[in-house]
Amino acid sequence: MFEYRDFIEYFIWSYGIEIIGLILASIFGCLGYAAKKIYQNHINDGTKRSIAKAVVQFVEQVYKDIHGEEKLFGIKQIWDGQRCLLRSEIVRIYHEHKEARALSEDEYLHLEFCYKAYKALGGNSFIDHIYAEMQEWDII
Repeated sequence: MFEYRDFIEYFIWSYGIEIIGLILASIFGCLGYAAKKIYQNHINDGTKRSIAKAVVQFVEQVYKDIHGEEKLFGIKQIWDGQRCLLRSEIVRIYHEHKEARALSEDEYLHLEFCYKAYKALGGNSFIDHIYAEMQEWDII
């Protein structure tokens, strides 16, 4: 006669490995999904965008509040330096991606913030032409 103990032993030996595999797969699947969510929250949480936006707003506000470059000692030289760095960054992005004619979403946002800050600092039309061309590129 088939006893309860024999049935448990038969069940464990017959289906135990599959059940353990299913449980482990479920646990690791949940852990992987949770790790992905944590990664996405820390990498693409908008912090970079909000910082860049705050910097652009600060530059615009400083320029509007000063009402002229003479009111702060050396501000013209600082703005000229910042404008030069922004122009250099926009040109670098252009040359790095001109063959592919495509930008990643993060690179595109970076370009947008650089361009707005550049224009807020009185940037010239040379960058306008490059920026207009990059606006036609693919965003990947």
